[in-house]
Amino acid sequence: ETASPAVHANLSADDRAQLEAFLASDGPDQLIEVGEDGALRAVPLDKRYDEFWDVGLSQAEQRLLVPLVALVRHQASEAAQRNEDFWIMDWGPGSARLVDELLRQLEKEGITNVRVVAAGHRPSVNWKNVHPRAGFICDTYKNFPRYFAPGAPFANVRFGLVIGLNALT
Repeated sequence: ETASPAVHANLSADDRAQLEAFLASDGPDQLIEVGEDGALRAVPLDKRYDEFWDVGLSQAEQRLLVPLVALVRHQASEAAQRNEDFWIMDWGPGSARLVDELLRQLEKEGITNVRVVAAGHRPSVNWKNVHPRAGFICDTYKNFPRYFAPGAPFANVRFGLVIGLNALT
């Protein structure tokens, strides 16, 4: 059994328990998101998806017009020569299919120094199945800096690549 990636969230104890139950489920009978007030709230089912919610690696490469695997392979090789990890930020990961497929492809090639932080306010039950070299932030964008402050989970991380597919719309 492989480890699930960590999900970081600054929530009340009740909201944290609700998030953990949601992430452990097989599929939502409701959707949740972190609201501007920092609390979890239900979301109507028809608001879940946008065209990028479940984008895979090949779709992302086509949309971005960038050979993402080749780019990350090159950057990871350079980072490895410095004895460092290569960090990617996925802004708005949706189901995180892209993150998972990218990390698994790189692992097949023997590349294990790539780490991903995927950050968004609307979690997916799929996050628990994503490659463990990914980590998640479930919060609003205005609260993201707290996760990079000294002593925080991603303090001192330098990102070599930021992916934001929603910026394409």
